[in-house]
Amino acid sequence: MFNLALTSTLLLPALALAAPTTSTNPTLSTSKSIKLVANVLGSFDLSPSVNSYELNPFELAGGDMCNNALGLSPSGYGALWRSEDGTLYTIQSGNGWAQKITLNIQPGGSATVPAARAIGVQCGAGGTEGVTVIPENGNGNPLLEYGRDTSGWMACPSDMLNANVPADEGAVVVGYRDAGQRILSGCAEVEFVAYCAEDDGSAPGAMELPCVVSA
Repeated sequence: MFNLALTSTLLLPALALAAPTTSTNPTLSTSKSIKLVANVLGSFDLSPSVNSYELNPFELAGGDMCNNALGLSPSGYGALWRSEDGTLYTIQSGNGWAQKITLNIQPGGSATVPAARAIGVQCGAGGTEGVTVIPENGNGNPLLEYGRDTSGWMACPSDMLNANVPADEGAVVVGYRDAGQRILSGCAEVEFVAYCAEDDGSAPGAMELPCVVSA
């Protein structure tokens, strides 16, 4: 099982050039367990850079371990993600217990401005359907996708998306931008590349996902 790890890192917005994570024509395979690794698009990044950071659920204020925001942790500290019944999920575990938490995306905002809301990761099987990993993005890298082709993801300081993460005041969380909506000022546009991870056998019903084989 994966143990949730929060690393306290002060992440305040600043202009920086983002070093790309993706490579052209990578070695591909499939796996039931993947890591989802951020690749910053464009020239605006946070400081420190979130390039190569990994998707991870962050527990929100209130002490409810079923109520989490989708966040970014440094390389090596991200969750293992799986797909079953059309939803993306991870296993959150502790001392003698484990639970399935699923990705919950709630698009909103106006026609041009996305909602200032972090993506949720919550208990139960009622996660958002249609979140998937597409086989390749033109460079051969499998990417996390939801919605129309021109929709996407943004990495933001947690206070910008109204997410209170008590374990890390400088946490970076992930928001969703629907087609036609811009990136919120102070947030970085990101994509998430699927990397193959070793399957621990805890999810026999999980489907095989396309992924990059780490060098």
